[in-house]
Amino acid sequence: MLICIENKMDYRVALLDGIEYIPRDPDATTPVEPINKNDNLRLVGRVAYNVFDPEPGYFWAGTYLGAQKILTFGVSFDIQPGVGGEDGESLYSAFAFDAFADIPMGKNGIVSTLNFYSFSAGGAIPEGHGLWADFGYRFDKIEPLIAFEWYFPSEGDAGKRSAILAGLNWWIHGHNVNIKFQFGTEKVNGVDDWANTAIIQGQLLF
Repeated sequence: MLICIENKMDYRVALLDGIEYIPRDPDATTPVEPINKNDNLRLVGRVAYNVFDPEPGYFWAGTYLGAQKILTFGVSFDIQPGVGGEDGESLYSAFAFDAFADIPMGKNGIVSTLNFYSFSAGGAIPEGHGLWADFGYRFDKIEPLIAFEWYFPSEGDAGKRSAILAGLNWWIHGHNVNIKFQFGTEKVNGVDDWANTAIIQGQLLF
């Protein structure tokens, strides 16, 4: 469900199956405890405030390439009872705060994102807290950018991540034809050494 109120407040809420009920297999060599034995539903959503133009589309564009002036602050949640915690029977929850700016300046523009997020125990990502931040400046169709990612689990090193990234987006024909290149260095799962990474992505839509 997507609702925009006076182009300022934006509500998006969904009620989903989430982790399905999986009963115990009595014939298994090692019996597995049932998951979500009460067949609880999953509730996810986001509430946002648009300072300038709204983002009424079903999907967010990521950047509007100068067509709109966006400054948005949002809070998101993801909740499902009976599947989280160390015992797999408690409440699972995840929360995030995000800020997004896409400010045109003539043919150029600033594009920046900031996300703080937190996961409880029981999900695919270990319990902990994280941050993603990026800043780009678009010179007409060329957009250099820098980004930082950090995730710190509550216990142990599994899922721990630090990354420093840089990139270049070439908006040849907007979202229909573009090339994106990202490179940087990262440390994952508590290792001592940094590893170099590089990704190139092309998009062609008719």
